[in-house]
Amino acid sequence: MDLPAILDIAIALIFIYLILSLLASEIQEIIAAFLQWRAKNLKEAIEILLGGVVQKQPTNPEELGQLPTIETKTKEADVKNAITLANKLYQNSLIQSLNQTTLRMFIRSSKSGPSYIPSETFTSALLEELELDKVLQEFRKNDQFKKDIVEIVEKIKLSDLSINLKKNLTIFAKRAQRKTQNIDEQIYQFEREIETWFDQSMERASGVYKRNAKGFAIVLGCLIAAGANADTLRIFSMLSKDAVLSAGISQYANQTVQICEKEKPDNYLDCINSKVNKNELSKLSLPIGWNSFPQFNKEPQIVFKKIIGLLLTGLAISMGASFWFDLLNKFINVRYAGKKPTASNETSDSSK
Repeated sequence: MDLPAILDIAIALIFIYLILSLLASEIQEIIAAFLQWRAKNLKEAIEILLGGVVQKQPTNPEELGQLPTIETKTKEADVKNAITLANKLYQNSLIQSLNQTTLRMFIRSSKSGPSYIPSETFTSALLEELELDKVLQEFRKNDQFKKDIVEIVEKIKLSDLSINLKKNLTIFAKRAQRKTQNIDEQIYQFEREIETWFDQSMERASGVYKRNAKGFAIVLGCLIAAGANADTLRIFSMLSKDAVLSAGISQYANQTVQICEKEKPDNYLDCINSKVNKNELSKLSLPIGWNSFPQFNKEPQIVFKKIIGLLLTGLAISMGASFWFDLLNKFINVRYAGKKPTASNETSDSSK
């Protein structure tokens, strides 16, 4: 088997992974939007940010009858305060303007929380809820105070805030105080400290969401592989035995990529998804689909091989369409290198 034939097989296999990955991405986006995963993840992250603590449920029977300790009560109070404050922030007009309309049960639409909140919006809503402006006006009217941000923060109504949030706000105020002596500049620095704190927390929340989404993508990928009978071992075997099939899929993949490169879209994956023609794919006779069900009871050794092949496809789908698109581009550049004339050659030929 020569190198072009090997590259055709690789390109055809990668292109099949890309198509299935695009399908999985669309399904996962629909499910995530319908169940409001991003909005719920953001709300939980903000509650934790504002001082919420994940409670450990007692598992030992001896612990079930024990009275809660002062620390446990404090943590429970922090959780309640954090949830209460988060709910108040979500009622703020700045955050409510970011709410989304989602389709529920395909019949009626309902408002859901935002899936993204800018740090500036969160900071403004938080300081508005803490009534910083009112406290600042009182300080400016009274000359007996030193009028620094630390003293202002200590005068804010902090009774219903969690202990951790009180400590964090005091730390941010002290940082702002060390950077400048002007009260207006201190307030500006104080706001920047809160924004940085919020951004760092959202990065961690984003990491948690991506890990959870990755786990779901593996499950979804395996389900799609099983439903489409996209068995990697079977696909590779058929492509290896049928050079015309692998070459046809490879050429179609190259044509699709070349069309999108000429259009130069903002999102190449969307372009690939729109250019893939279902009728043309059916003419290519992709080596997927259940033409007939194997007799597993008569040939039990097929079961293990089929499961391995479907699992490999499921894992490949979970790697994402972006990964397979980048890899497809690299293989196409190697396979079809030198066939397309460069712009300089085309210009020189036309001049002749």
